[in-house]
Amino acid sequence: MRADRYKAEKKIRNKKIKKISFSVISILLIGLIGYFTYFALATNQVLNDIQGEPLTATETNPRSVPVKLKNKDSFSVLLLGVDERLEDSGRSDSMLVATVNPKLGNVKLISIPRDTLVSISSKGKDKINAAYAYGGITLAVKTIEEFLDIPINYYAKINMEGLIDLVDAVNGIEVNNKYSFELEGISIDKGTQTIDGTKALQYARMRKQDPAGDFGRQERQKEVIQKVVEKGLSITSLTNFNSIFQAVGKNVETNFTGSELWDLLNNYSSVAKNIETLNLEGKDSYLYYIPSYGQEVYVWEPTNESLSSIQQELQLHLNLETTNGEVDSSSDEAVDSSSSEITNDNSNQIDSTEKEYNPN
Repeated sequence: MRADRYKAEKKIRNKKIKKISFSVISILLIGLIGYFTYFALATNQVLNDIQGEPLTATETNPRSVPVKLKNKDSFSVLLLGVDERLEDSGRSDSMLVATVNPKLGNVKLISIPRDTLVSISSKGKDKINAAYAYGGITLAVKTIEEFLDIPINYYAKINMEGLIDLVDAVNGIEVNNKYSFELEGISIDKGTQTIDGTKALQYARMRKQDPAGDFGRQERQKEVIQKVVEKGLSITSLTNFNSIFQAVGKNVETNFTGSELWDLLNNYSSVAKNIETLNLEGKDSYLYYIPSYGQEVYVWEPTNESLSSIQQELQLHLNLETTNGEVDSSSDEAVDSSSSEITNDNSNQIDSTEKEYNPN
């Protein structure tokens, strides 16, 4: 009798355990479904928020044959850091161009100094960062296409003021500050440290106290953007995705579509681990009269040799015909930017009476 009673009680307990387990699993499943549904809806909203204007055809890029990321085509993207404040439309303080070649499995990245002297369509000679202020993303892309002599397929614009939101959304970033400095009442010590959004903005803006000037600032801006992206994509940020999405939606604009971003994630993620940084070489800054300023201002420009070499290296990386007639769609050997002897005349090279800048 006792044995039968024990078996009956055990059977009832097992049924209760199964019911409880089933209930817990059901609650977890419902919670996960709700979480990922909200995640998907939030993602869709962000994709709508960040959609920028499409790029128009230019002489350098007629855009007659669109890039197909699902086919793993090579492409170029302009990364634009724009300092948009309440009192003005903003100038592009950070300009990086990346060419991506999945067949070669690498990315070539070049930073263009904001004081680079170029010809801007309908505006004449000016600093390259003025193109965005004159004509928004359309003129900025056109100017950089003409300067580098390559098509720009995509762009991603980041509002530098929005760095506060972006950095705070990922709970701060770790940076390695080379120089102690104070800017607009914000002090940042030398060394490795975790900084919040307010400090990150000043860290990315500081220029005059850096011995490397604008070049030093460009490196810090790249560091901040890279750290935000790395931390935003980490698994630890999933629980904070709503704040991240809100910050991205308010401060990022791109012409990548939702499906293209998905193709980018699926087909190009491994390529991003192999980034080669290219550098333009030129003489020291010098004084040059720019009508829009109404006075002489310090500008910078690369040498003909350096610019031509960089142009051809990027053209080869995009499988395009180069300015000297070369075509390369498979080889992983590109033109070496430091040893090229080509001295083609370039429309962006300025020949004018100038005053050399002597820091002494």
